[in-house]
Amino acid sequence: MTEKEPILFQNDCNEQEMFDYLNNNLTPQQRHAFELKMEENVFLQEAVEGLEKIQNKQKVHQFITELNHNLDKQLERKRIKKHKRKIKTQGWIIISIVIILALCVLGYLVIKQIK
Repeated sequence: MTEKEPILFQNDCNEQEMFDYLNNNLTPQQRHAFELKMEENVFLQEAVEGLEKIQNKQKVHQFITELNHNLDKQLERKRIKKHKRKIKTQGWIIISIVIILALCVLGYLVIKQIK
């Protein structure tokens, strides 16, 4: 998912089809096909039920755009936070670990030679 797309419309349903269904602008065959999609996808079914309850239909597109924008912002913040948590491999840390291990091995060999 390299391109940002609304979370609801990642499958074979789109926003226009959902609004056409709500406004009874689909043919009976298209309406039946959409209802079959809703039976398979509970998320889609609940989205349609939620949109049916909205009284001001003119602001629905604005509301959806705002929700998608806020979701993108939240996901971007999480991505940045996750990136910051990654351990940064720095050369001097690796070199110091190698030196400490070499000193341990050298110390072991010296102690073994003394005995």
